[in-house]
Amino acid sequence: MNRLIALSFLSIIPLSLCGMEQPTIEHITWQQFNTAISNNDPHIVAQYLEQEKPAPQKLVRPFHNALDHDAIGPVALLLRYGVPVDEPYHKNGPTPLFKMTQKGNVKMVEWLRIFKANRFLTNKDGEAAFEYACKKEFSAENPEEKQTYYEICCHLYAPYALMQMRQYQVQVPKELLAKK
Repeated sequence: MNRLIALSFLSIIPLSLCGMEQPTIEHITWQQFNTAISNNDPHIVAQYLEQEKPAPQKLVRPFHNALDHDAIGPVALLLRYGVPVDEPYHKNGPTPLFKMTQKGNVKMVEWLRIFKANRFLTNKDGEAAFEYACKKEFSAENPEEKQTYYEICCHLYAPYALMQMRQYQVQVPKELLAKK
């Protein structure tokens, strides 16, 4: 009798589990995606990218939005997703690399260079990010700003192979770092 009760109880458990609603992932809209970028919420951004699988070219505007808000998580996700790193927000606008150089954001400049941002692209005035950083370094009054633009100049001047080595934390040979 106990065996019969136990068997009937065990048969009820799978039926009750089947009847339970499984948690579903809410569909993320374009507006929610952009709000998540502004709020630096990488979970929602990742969820949207996984659901919608948009063409990387369509993510240029959100990428610039993430850079403007210093949203590190969304920037990293969008870079890994393959957003074009040299695409300006609008026709005559600055490239992401130039924008981050103007802002003095050393970390983002480094990331953009690791993801092959072209350091030679110029803005509408014909000025490249490297030229801008050098001018700012020499004209800076305070030591912190001078140091910031010195670091940006180093990232912009470094060849891509050196940036790749930094990304993977490979020991850089001393002869590459030695001044001639």
